Amino acid sequence: MHTAAAVADPPTLAGYSLGDLIGRGSTATVWAASDRAGRDLAIKVVPVGVGDSEGALALELSALAVTGTGLEHLVTVHEVIGIADPEPALAIVMDRVRHGTVHDLVTTRGHLHPGEVVTLLAPVAVTAARLHSAAVVHGDLSAANVGLDSRGRPVILDLGVSAVIGMPREEVYGTPGFVAPEVVAGQPVTPSADVYAMGALGWYALTGAPPPLPADRPELTDLVPEVPAEMAAALEQALHPDPSARCSAGELATAVYESATAVPITPSVGTTSETMLTHRVRELARSAGDAGSARSRRDRREELRSR
Repeated sequence: MHTAAAVADPPTLAGYSLGDLIGRGSTATVWAASDRAGRDLAIKVVPVGVGDSEGALALELSALAVTGTGLEHLVTVHEVIGIADPEPALAIVMDRVRHGTVHDLVTTRGHLHPGEVVTLLAPVAVTAARLHSAAVVHGDLSAANVGLDSRGRPVILDLGVSAVIGMPREEVYGTPGFVAPEVVAGQPVTPSADVYAMGALGWYALTGAPPPLPADRPELTDLVPEVPAEMAAALEQALHPDPSARCSAGELATAVYESATAVPITPSVGTTSETMLTHRVRELARSAGDAGSARSRRDRREELRSR
């Protein structure tokens, strides 16, 4: 994502108090805010008529209409307000998620356990399925775009690149490592691309890194021997290079949910040295997966355990 120009002051919105700048994209900015009731909010300001923002805005508002159905794992949008000064824009008022993102959590801990991945991925996949049924794709499901609420539940953030299914797009959006290969190649964004991104999210949560390209990708059970075979199979199907061979978002949710017992997501575990050890074990596992194509899965697993 490109960096926006420096922003000096937040806009003025009647009924809201805007504070610090907490995020920015190529044109949009996100500000900490509160209303007269004291609610903790974030306000995304999208300029109108700057670059491609008008088209992006139309796509975003199409997606925001779905939030009226009360999807509990999709960030709540309260209202959209027109702004005339200092430049024409729309302000999207939404709840603020203060407890970090999956990217923040995995960076701190190194990886999540399979039961935590159930707690993370099943609700995200169910929510994506609801979006797809309303003819909307998210388009940028990634570790940085899934937040965690105060109870450790996942919340899908930032519908800024959402698109109505079938609408052409001139540019490729998304987070490297989470974008489906057909989208990188210039194909239209479809629900199957969101499924790939969710498979990448599960892989990332279990290993601490996005999945390699299919040609270089080891089996997930070689990297994470403790992952249930059913979960590994579901994620690998979601990551299939052929979009037509992937499961649907609803099927992914069911498969992940049934693969292990869900456990609460904890914010951090262990010491810094333990986290570094986890990263080192993952690196060794990846190296073993790359070099061990001629060995059996059992041999590689035993070597990983001994290391």
